[in-house]
Amino acid sequence: MFSVDKGVFVVAALSIGLVGCDEQVERAHAGTPIDGEVTFRNLADNGVELNGPLMNGMRMNGMRMNGMRMNGMRMNGMRMNTSQLNNFAITSGSLISALLDSIQRSGADLVDAEYDFDYEITPGNYAHKKLRIAGVVQSSTDSDIYFNDVRYQVDAATWDYLCRDGASNPTEAIALNFAWDETTGSRLEYPDAFTWACRGAALAKAVEWGYAPWRTAGATSLKDAHQAAVRMIRADYCGTGVTHTVNGNPIDVSDKWGLQEPGTAWPVEAKWGPDGAVCLNTPRRQAWSRATVVDECVAAGRGVLPYCTNNDPSEFGGLLMTQANAL
Repeated sequence: MFSVDKGVFVVAALSIGLVGCDEQVERAHAGTPIDGEVTFRNLADNGVELNGPLMNGMRMNGMRMNGMRMNGMRMNGMRMNTSQLNNFAITSGSLISALLDSIQRSGADLVDAEYDFDYEITPGNYAHKKLRIAGVVQSSTDSDIYFNDVRYQVDAATWDYLCRDGASNPTEAIALNFAWDETTGSRLEYPDAFTWACRGAALAKAVEWGYAPWRTAGATSLKDAHQAAVRMIRADYCGTGVTHTVNGNPIDVSDKWGLQEPGTAWPVEAKWGPDGAVCLNTPRRQAWSRATVVDECVAAGRGVLPYCTNNDPSEFGGLLMTQANAL
């Protein structure tokens, strides 16, 4: 096991050019294959999962790169073919990169890279595991999105998929800077943290639906739009991490920038900001009445959610809008 201090890894947003000035950094061609799947649908299925499972139901919602524990996990070192990888970073959107023998490697050039981590089974009781990047493909529709086949070691001879969808089929992960609180769903902006966001769950869906947190719309960062989309997908009206939906409930998504436009004449359900809904009409699931949700938000200190009065996503400071027929 490697013992890693903060100096081993740079913050993901930093340029590779910040490597020590006495080193010559060469660039290796990634040669990353292209994924042929088109994933966005304007009439999108929502879901309750913030992120996909790791093992035994544990969530992989962030890990810090300096050896400190986070969400019960601690990263201890990254290597490839027994050589240590340095300056692990997420660049060019969601592209993983690292230095091996002063050569910058990224994408498919990091296939078979492994890192050790400890995770907490019970308070104060940690188990040691390994993760491995088994494959990397670039999205065919979004050149800044990369899908990673990440596996974790079950035992000395067995590796299993880190991410599985709702039907337990293996799926890939998108690498994101920062982390998300497992309980509240809020973004945690530790500069040395990163998250494997499993496709099919809210963190990755928000990226694939057009709200990648590293992008901009005009001069506006989409970081808050991504967080708003995470709330929206999970029907987390009060911004507390409590969901009010079931997997597969269709919603029609649009936003203030026109990145996505309405595709139906369904009634407006809600408008969304990074802290949850900014206004609410009829919730998408009949199991929760508007009055029940409003009471929850008042109890959480959000105040009374007003009714949405028009089809402008930016009403009440909103970023996104959902339309839905209550089911």
